[in-house]
Amino acid sequence: MTASLPSDLSCEEVVLLLWEYLDEELDDQRRAQIQAHLAECEHCEGQATFEAAFLRSLRAVVDLAPVARGIEGLTG
Repeated sequence: MTASLPSDLSCEEVVLLLWEYLDEELDDQRRAQIQAHLAECEHCEGQATFEAAFLRSLRAVVDLAPVARGIEGLTG
């Protein structure tokens, strides 16, 4: 893990911003800085990959929640 990269963001800053980055809540400049950092930093890229997979799993569960409640209503 590198303390600072050409993106001008430290690994700590990138990790703290990952949720906003993955939820596309950042402005274009900040998003570009994070993308540049992730392209150069294996540690942070791995963290971003993990968190993106977690968010996809969470969204799948949330998307299925209304379906599950409907099924419970039919069977219970």
